[in-house]
Amino acid sequence: MRRILYILLYVFAIASVCLVCIGCGQAFSENRGDEVRGIALAEVNGESIMSETFREGYLSYLLKTGLQDKPEYRRHFVNSQIASLLLVQEAKKAGIESSQDFQEAKKRIRKKLLVDIYVRKALFDQLEVSDDDLKDMFARAKTILTARHLYAPTKERADELYRQLERGATFEELAKEVFSDTILANNGGLIGEFSVDDMDVAFEEAAYQLKVGQISQPVRTAQGYSIIKVEDRFTKPLITEYEYAESKDRMLQFVLYRKKTKARKAHAAQLIQEVSPEYNAESFNRLYGLVAGSARIQTNEELNAWIDERLVSFSGTAGEVVWTLSAFQAMASETSEEQRSRVRSEEDLKSFIDALIVREEMAGRSERRGFNEDPEFVYEMEKAMHNWIWSDAVSKLKQGVAVSEDTLQAYYLANQKNFASEPEVEIFEILVDSKKKADEVKEHLRMSSFESVAASYSIRPGADKQGGRLGYLRSKQLGVLWKHVADAKSGDVLGPIKVDDHYVYLKVGARKESGPDTSSPDLEEIRNQYLVQHGSQLVMRHVEALKEESTISIDESLLSSLAINTPFSLPEYSTN
Repeated sequence: MRRILYILLYVFAIASVCLVCIGCGQAFSENRGDEVRGIALAEVNGESIMSETFREGYLSYLLKTGLQDKPEYRRHFVNSQIASLLLVQEAKKAGIESSQDFQEAKKRIRKKLLVDIYVRKALFDQLEVSDDDLKDMFARAKTILTARHLYAPTKERADELYRQLERGATFEELAKEVFSDTILANNGGLIGEFSVDDMDVAFEEAAYQLKVGQISQPVRTAQGYSIIKVEDRFTKPLITEYEYAESKDRMLQFVLYRKKTKARKAHAAQLIQEVSPEYNAESFNRLYGLVAGSARIQTNEELNAWIDERLVSFSGTAGEVVWTLSAFQAMASETSEEQRSRVRSEEDLKSFIDALIVREEMAGRSERRGFNEDPEFVYEMEKAMHNWIWSDAVSKLKQGVAVSEDTLQAYYLANQKNFASEPEVEIFEILVDSKKKADEVKEHLRMSSFESVAASYSIRPGADKQGGRLGYLRSKQLGVLWKHVADAKSGDVLGPIKVDDHYVYLKVGARKESGPDTSSPDLEEIRNQYLVQHGSQLVMRHVEALKEESTISIDESLLSSLAINTPFSLPEYSTN
């Protein structure tokens, strides 16, 4: 029965899974030549730390910390790389590379890097941005559209709405059917003015192709489907040559990013057509039923019979491929939380599985083209596995440290406030994915309840049913949002707050204040907190011991003279 629970929890977790972002990682620099290693900067027990490895890591370190290059920072960073290499060497001697965890990580990382280099070499290297492309985008940036739309969660519903429009129905009539938000329902889906980068990219692309009064076919967006009607178009006066020159480099990166996104999506669609996935309707419907909560599995025998049934088959690079539910679970487990979003419909679940198929096919084609032998692939693979071994070694060192019970008791007594029960705050949330949507929400909140606006606008799964209520949360659960909530009063509405690429409104509800933890102290919890605070010191002591047994040299002249501003490609936009 525990196995059934595990499978159920897993498939329900798919409800927060988005379409896999194919090839979004920029592990491979686009401006480097074949020589990706440089020359030796330091030697650790006969193994080199190369100048390019140092340069790339050090520049990233400066950018993240906001520090300016100084000799002491260079020495600090090369010493951190030496410490990392010492831990990796020790782990390799202990046989980490033969462990199951290592092999599984290697397989997962290898596939990701195969997809990354395939996308760059097969797609991105072919892209160019012409002057006409830049001028078109400048003209679009100077144009403001006013539009209305009708929303549908599925293609079938969107097609039905479009047919009703063709038969003479109006946006004003249909908006009352599709929107629970009273404002959108009563204004015919009018979303007001917007310009470049205010809306979902697919929505924007479709809208700018329309003439005033023209209605689009159903457009697939991140939230579902939209039918768009442009009501007005206003173009500001043309920009001067000076304004064009001032903004050209920034616009170049923006247009290139848009082209990459479009090329990646188009290629993914093409691959799906080529491999022609065929779904087992019974198995697929049962999977979706578990996700939606409308189906149940009662026994282990029933579960075992089902997970070995065919879910989907397709014509892949290596021939005919069949995925059972078990195989699908293995593929889906390789995706990260950031690559996931909600599944609201059978169509969303199918799109998720299609994306996993595309990922597998890209990795296969990448290997067939020999990209796995590319010097840059080899370099990135070595670097990724080095980082994995280092992370694993640090984690094991911290967990393996012997800490006496007396030490833990003393730590507990000195830090009792850290073990008190945390205050909890009832939180309601509206989560949107663009500044334009955030501005719309702000206007609606002036006239409608927070809960009704959350039901209409929030992209958080379940927001439409819960009115955006997340429940009682603690500071750790709120993360960076806690600083906004900490001193707010019950009933306060906060926002919009920008979090990564999204915008958040929060409504503060009731509070449950903190108090002393009256339960017996958990030694394991105390130990974990102790290691969080003192673990790095313990690791460095271990590194110092390794240094005493090692042969280490640094090319001081190269360290001081190495130019760290040599251009290499950093991702302009993070889409991971």
